[in-house]
Amino acid sequence: MLGLEYSVLDLKERKVHVHQQTVRRRHKASTKTDTSRHVYLTERAKKILKSAPSKFKGGHIFVIETVNGGPHVNSIGQNFKDADNFNRAFRKALIDKNIPIRRGYNCRHTYASLGLTRGVKPGFLASQLGHSMEMFFGRYATYIESARDAIEVGKLNETGTEMGTKINE
Repeated sequence: MLGLEYSVLDLKERKVHVHQQTVRRRHKASTKTDTSRHVYLTERAKKILKSAPSKFKGGHIFVIETVNGGPHVNSIGQNFKDADNFNRAFRKALIDKNIPIRRGYNCRHTYASLGLTRGVKPGFLASQLGHSMEMFFGRYATYIESARDAIEVGKLNETGTEMGTKINE
């Protein structure tokens, strides 16, 4: 999030190209896993980014300005260089809006867990987060609804297989 710039947004296609990062005050030309990906924006995220004042549409999406001794998100200023300053500003923004406090990074976990409980395919969510399937299932398997198990067994029945054998045999 620290290195995210408006130049990587495609609001028409509702996606952002993730291919670089800012870590410990240093810009890196690749991601942690050395892979680039397109992350698709929800309609709500697209609407928020599209409605942002034009003063925010030049460089970095998340910028910092010190007001009354504290950092503020989305003010004219420089981009965040480290997660500590971003987290302080993010926390203040949540408090100002009466939203339960969490680190900005935790939004990834919220996205994954909400997606799984709504039936979004794990492969899609893993690719959005830049995770391998092993990493994804290791962290998020508990959010896959067991109530959907009957639906999954039904899918197996439709193909003529159940527990590894054909039903009609």
